[in-house]
This record gives sequence, C-alpha cells and structure tokens, in this order.
Amino acid sequence: MTNKQATNGFTIVELIIVIIIIAILTAVTAVTYSRVTAKSNDSAVAADATNAARALEMAKVDLGRYPENNAEMPKFKFSKKAYDLKQNNVYYCVDKANQTYALGLRSKSGKGYIQTSTGLIEGVGISGAATCTTIGKTWVNDATTAVMQGYSGSTGLWSTGWSWTS
Repeated sequence: MTNKQATNGFTIVELIIVIIIIAILTAVTAVTYSRVTAKSNDSAVAADATNAARALEMAKVDLGRYPENNAEMPKFKFSKKAYDLKQNNVYYCVDKANQTYALGLRSKSGKGYIQTSTGLIEGVGISGAATCTTIGKTWVNDATTAVMQGYSGSTGLWSTGWSWTS
C-alpha cells in the first residue's frame, strides 16, 4: 500500500504568476503616482503665478508702476517644493517705459509658465531671456528694464534678496 501525503501549497508556476502580477501593479502605481505628483506641482506653480500677478497689480497701484527692485516687491509665498531645483526657476522682468512685466516660473515637472501683465502662458521654456522676450525686452538691468531671479541653480539657494520668495 502506498502512502501519499496530501500537499497543500502553491506550485512554482503559480508563485511566478503572482510575482509578475505584483510587479505589473507596482509599475502602474508608480507611473500613476508620478503623473499625479507632476500635475500637483504644475497646479501649485500656476496658482503661484496667479497670486503673484494679483500682488504685482496691487504693488502697481501703490507705487504707480510695477516693482523694479527687491525692496519694492510685494510679499507672497511660493510653493517652493513644487519648483525645479536643478536650475534657475523663477525670473522677473519689467519694462519700465511700457509698464509691462513677465514672471517666468518652472515647475518640478519641467513645465514652464510665464505670467505677464496680460495673462498666463503655459508650457513654455523658461530662462531669463525667454521671460523678458515675452514683453519685448532683453535680460539685462538697464535704464529701461529691471530683472531679478528668485532661485539660483548654481548655488542651490533661493535669493536672499527676494524677500517675497521666502
């Protein structure tokens, strides 16, 4: 008489299938999380642009013009964790003669925004030159243009001169 023991458990094939399913679910979750995080950062930066525009318009009422230096900048907070910290990510350019401004912002996702005195431009490349070009200026401090940047990718620090980025 043969004694056969009943074995309870999973076969190797069943275990491999479960591992593959877990790996697929993990990959899908990681991609979804990445997209949600990127959209969240983009939304925060776009909201910062809108809030900055309001603050700059109020400063224009108080000063009779848009701010031209750090001391004149209105107080508002950036959602710093939403910004790209690998390179410069915030630029401000004002045309003193025509009283227009451009504020360039780069999200952690890499998406660029330029808030101007006439509206918000989304999905653009951000640099000092690109920001100033939207109002017909070049990135230079001179008699007709004032420029500032809020974050330096080379130092890894937000500008201490920009009290409004603290």
